[in-house]
Amino acid sequence: MIATGTMIAPGIACGPAMVWAPAREPVSRREISSASIPIEKQRLDHALRRARRELEEIALRVEITAGKSAADIFRAHEAMLEDGSFNAAIRKRIEEEHLAAESAVSVTVEEYCQRFAASGNG
Repeated sequence: MIATGTMIAPGIACGPAMVWAPAREPVSRREISSASIPIEKQRLDHALRRARRELEEIALRVEITAGKSAADIFRAHEAMLEDGSFNAAIRKRIEEEHLAAESAVSVTVEEYCQRFAASGNG
């Protein structure tokens, strides 16, 4: 069997192949009341802090076992969480569309994915 894909680091690798296909369980669109907006923003802040911490822990473990370039993949994900326009887009959806934090994140991520796909660089 010949498998094709996108190279994330230069070199040749031999070993058992693993196909990674995330289970795409859709996040249901959940709307909130105006009174819940501050709570949703707090939930978002908490989730972002936790995700950053977890990504940094993963990056540190990966750097020890697989090297800095492999760990940088996780650090890039962490940097995305720090992106001001990404965060602003999520917060705007919470405030203006009255979406729950997870719904706002899901819609925003999907929008970014579509933009990357349309640009031809994703």
